[in-house]
Amino acid sequence: VSSREAELAEREQRVQAQEQVSATTEQQQIASAAAREQALSSREAALSEREQHLQAQEQASTATEQQTLHVAAREQAVSSREAELAEREQRVQAQEQVSATTEQQQIASAAAREQALSSREAALSEREQHLQAQEQASTATEQQTLHVAAREQAVSSREAE
Repeated sequence: VSSREAELAEREQRVQAQEQVSATTEQQQIASAAAREQALSSREAALSEREQHLQAQEQASTATEQQTLHVAAREQAVSSREAELAEREQRVQAQEQVSATTEQQQIASAAAREQALSSREAALSEREQHLQAQEQASTATEQQTLHVAAREQAVSSREAE
C-alpha cells in the first residue's frame, strides 16, 4: 500500500508539473497573440495616417491646378482686352490725325489716351497681383509637399524599427 501511495503521489506531482507547463505555454501564446494584434493595429493606424496625408496632398495639388487654370484664363482675357485696346488706340490715333483740327480736340485726345494708359496700367497691376498670388500658392504647396514627405519618412523609419 505504501508503495502504491508513493507511486500515486509521484504521478500526481508529474501531472501538476505538466499542467503548470501547459498553463504557462497557453499564457505565453495569448500574450504573443495580443502583442501581434497590437503591432498590427499600430501599423494600420500609421498607414491610415499616411493615406490621409496623401489624400490631403492630392487635394492641394488639384486646388493649385485649378487656381493656375483660373489665372491663365484671366491672363488670356487681359491679353485679349489689351489687343482690343491697342487696336482701338490705333483707330483713335488715325481718326485724331485726320480730324485733329482744333486745340480742344487735341486736348480731348490726350485725355482719352491718358485714360487708356491708366486702364492698361491698372490691368497690368492686376495681372502682377495674380501672378504673385500664384507664386505664393505654389510656395505653400511645395512646403506642404515637403512636410508630407518628411512625415512619411518618419512613418517609414518607425515601421522599419
